[in-house]
Amino acid sequence: FIGLQTVERTGLARFGARIRRSALVALPASPDPERSARGAAAALAARLAAPYLQVTSYPESEEAPRRAMGRLTNYFTLTALATLLLGAGGMAAGLAAFLDGELETAALLRCLGASADEVAGAYRTVCLFVGAQAGVLGAFGGWALATGLMTWARGWVGLDRPLSPAPDPRAALETLAVALACAWGVSESKVRALAATPPLEVLREKAERLPPTPRGTALLLAGGAAAVFLYAALKTDSLATARWFTLAIAATALAVAAGCALALRALGAASTASTLPFAARLGLK
Repeated sequence: FIGLQTVERTGLARFGARIRRSALVALPASPDPERSARGAAAALAARLAAPYLQVTSYPESEEAPRRAMGRLTNYFTLTALATLLLGAGGMAAGLAAFLDGELETAALLRCLGASADEVAGAYRTVCLFVGAQAGVLGAFGGWALATGLMTWARGWVGLDRPLSPAPDPRAALETLAVALACAWGVSESKVRALAATPPLEVLREKAERLPPTPRGTALLLAGGAAAVFLYAALKTDSLATARWFTLAIAATALAVAAGCALALRALGAASTASTLPFAARLGLK
C-alpha cells in the first residue's frame, strides 16, 4: 500500500492499471468494539450496495493474526498453569512433611489446654502464611522475569524506545489469591488430622506420623481437577481447551503415580532377592 499522493507522482494510475483503493473509517468509542465494527460494516455495505466495493470490519480483516495470537496466549497460559500445578505439588509435599513433624508440638499444646479447633487454626494460619509468601515471591518473580525478557527482546530487535512492564496490582492480587487457595487446599486434611490425633497416642509414641486421609485426598483430587478446569476455561475462554488440558494433566498424574508404584514394588521385591549382597538388601529395606 502506498499513499494517494505518491501514486499520482509515479504515474501508475493510468488506463488499464489494476489499482486497489482502501479507506479506513474510525468509529467512536464503544463498550463492545467488535460488535460495533461488525454492525457499522454491515450497515455501510447495505447502503453502498456496489459490486466493486468491499466493506470489511477490523475483526474480520484481522482474523488470522487474532487466531495466531490467541493460540500463543493459550500456550503461555497453559504452560503457566502446568508450572502452577508443579508448584502446588511441591508445596503439598513440604507442608505434609512439616505437619508430620509437628505431632509432638500439637500434642503438647493439647495437653496445655488448647482445643482441637485452636490447634487446627494455628497450623492453618502457618500454612496460609507459607502460601502468602509463595504468592508474593511468585508475583515479584513474574514481574522481574517479564522485565528481563522485554529488555532482552528490545536489544535483540534493536528498539530505541525503552520498554518496561509496569507492575499490575490486579495480577499480583490474583497470584496471591491462587497461592492462598493452593496452600489451604493441599494442607486442610492434614491440619484436621493433626488436630484430631489424641495427645496420649503421640506421647506414648504410638503415632509417629499423621494417619492417612483417603477422604481428604479424594476431595482434594476432585476439587483440584474442577479448579484446574474452571481456571483454564476462564483464562483461555475455551471449554474444549480446558477439557483436554485437564484430561492431559490427569492422565500424566496417573501415569507418574503408576510408575512410582511399580518402581517401589520392584525395589521391595529386589530387597528380598537372595542374589543381592546383604548390604544392598539392607539398603533397599
